[in-house]
Amino acid sequence: MACPYFLFSSLMIVLNIVLNIVMNKWWGMGNYLLIGNTVYLIVQTILSWPIVFELSWWYQKMRFLRTFSLMAAFVYVGVYLFVVIDWLYQIYFEPTKSYEEYQFFDILLNMFLAYNIIFHLHVLPVNLAIFIKEASLWFFPPLLKQTEHTSLDAVDFE
Repeated sequence: MACPYFLFSSLMIVLNIVLNIVMNKWWGMGNYLLIGNTVYLIVQTILSWPIVFELSWWYQKMRFLRTFSLMAAFVYVGVYLFVVIDWLYQIYFEPTKSYEEYQFFDILLNMFLAYNIIFHLHVLPVNLAIFIKEASLWFFPPLLKQTEHTSLDAVDFE
């Protein structure tokens, strides 16, 4: 399971970089959102590899970093789902307007949301892998000696 994930997540990084170079003309000539998303993907992918490979020292010694990574994944997926729901509402549930009532901003906002939904879709598998592996620790903690020290403290921060 870990080796295919390693190859798949590496492919997601390559896909992100290639799309940003080719389609976005070098990250939109310095667009902070695109650059930040690429940095986020690279950091989360690197932080997910020890989790997926089930390295016991990572589980036991890097709990603060794992917690930060999991919270960042929750926030990212939450914002992503909010954007998807907002876009679906605009497309299917918003009261219909005639062609003359649509403003330029309405169409621009809808296209912006659709672009971001499609373009940032390849970050979700990395976040889902983090969720699944961290959730599996709730069911299999004795295998990794997780029951010895269960709360975060200053030692974890150090």
